[in-house]
Amino acid sequence: MTTNDATSLRPAETGGSVGVDTFAPTRKQVVTVFIALAVLYIGSATGKWFPTPDSALYLSLGRSIANGEGYTFNGKFHSLDTPGFPLILAGLRTLFGPTAWAPNIFVAACGFVTLLLVYNVVIRLSHRGLALSVVLATAFSYTFYNSTHKVLTDGVFAVFFWGAIYAYLRFRRDGVWW
Repeated sequence: MTTNDATSLRPAETGGSVGVDTFAPTRKQVVTVFIALAVLYIGSATGKWFPTPDSALYLSLGRSIANGEGYTFNGKFHSLDTPGFPLILAGLRTLFGPTAWAPNIFVAACGFVTLLLVYNVVIRLSHRGLALSVVLATAFSYTFYNSTHKVLTDGVFAVFFWGAIYAYLRFRRDGVWW
C-alpha cells in the first residue's frame, strides 16, 4: 500500500487521493464567485430591524453609549455582556445616525469577510476546489446567512474566530500572522 492509497477517499484502484483537486476552479472563477457573494451578502442587507432579544440589548447599549449615557441598559449599568459589539454599534450610530442600515450592512460585511477567511483557511489545508465548495456550502446555509443579516454578534464573532485560525496557520507556515 502506498501513501497515496492510505489517504484516499476513493478506492485505491482509482488512484484517488484527498490532496488531488478533481474540481479545479480557476482563479478567475473563484474571484467571480466571491464578487457574486459580496453582492448577495451586502446587497441583501436591509434598513429594517429584525427584533431579537439580543439585538434589542446590543442596539440599546450602543444607543446609550452614543448618547453619552455610559454602558447602560434601561437606565441601569449593564455588566453581563462585553462592550465590544455595542461600542461598534455606538460608532455606527454616531457616524450614520439612528438607522438600521449601518448595523445591518456591517454585520452582512462581517459574514462576507468570514467567507473570505474560511476560503483562506481551507485552501491552506487542502485545495482550491474543496475550499470553494466549503465556502459555497457555508454561504448558502440558512443558519449562517440568517445570522449574518440580523444585528447579532454571530457574524462579528465568526470573523474573529476564523481570523484567529487563519493567523495561526499563516504563522505556522510562513512565520507571520497577518
